[in-house]
Amino acid sequence: MSDVRMKKPVEISVKIGEIKCSRRPAVFSCSGLGSCVMLFVYDASTSIGGVAHIMLPKYTRTDTGVNEGHYANTSPAMLIQQVISSGANPTRLRAKIVGRANVFSWATSDHMAELGRENFEHVKKTLMENKIYIAAEEMGGPGYASVRCNSSTGEVIIKTDRETQKVI
Repeated sequence: MSDVRMKKPVEISVKIGEIKCSRRPAVFSCSGLGSCVMLFVYDASTSIGGVAHIMLPKYTRTDTGVNEGHYANTSPAMLIQQVISSGANPTRLRAKIVGRANVFSWATSDHMAELGRENFEHVKKTLMENKIYIAAEEMGGPGYASVRCNSSTGEVIIKTDRETQKVI
């Protein structure tokens, strides 16, 4: 095992609309995933990885002064580029995606009710276009979730508001 992997991972919190990356072993955490999608991209052989906490499906060029990290059609490519720029090997990149889908069960518009699914589909499309292997995905379920991603092991732990836990 390399010296890098033996170091204690740094803890990195990723808020909505943020993209965070680390060259050293890290545990990334996202809280309150509802219709948002968490994308974790990593190269386990180097422990380089990153996370995007994505809120909305589609950024358009007419949206001025906004953070492109919020959007499912721009954030994944930005994350992939950051992870590769940090030294990850593009051919070894793996991705894991977590989303809760429809937490707006009260929504009267189809758009609000489908935000989570749209986010998820945009993320998967970008990963496929960039030939990134999707190692695991978890979508759906009621309520909110918190997620922790380990760049050394590739492990993703999902905890729901109902106190259940799942590892992907």
